[in-house]
Amino acid sequence: MASCIGAAQGALFGITSGFLLKRYNKLYRNARFQVHVLYQCFCVAYTGAFKGDKQLISFQERYFQQENEKRKLLINKAADQGIFLEDDATIMSTIDT
Repeated sequence: MASCIGAAQGALFGITSGFLLKRYNKLYRNARFQVHVLYQCFCVAYTGAFKGDKQLISFQERYFQQENEKRKLLINKAADQGIFLEDDATIMSTIDT
């Protein structure tokens, strides 16, 4: 979903900047149609990928925070029961559940 929103924002940016470049930049104005299409595609693809990657990073941060909370909970439960757990055991137990 974030990639689609980013692509829409990129399309809006590409259309606006393409219009301004065509109006004020002689080099862009004299470029072939393929260059204009390439510029539009680049704007859409770049912002779509950037937004999607940003969303993925925030998801990973939330996921690892939840895993860390599970690990702390398991260590506290084990400590209350008098069981000694090494760090590797808690990592494997949070992956399995």
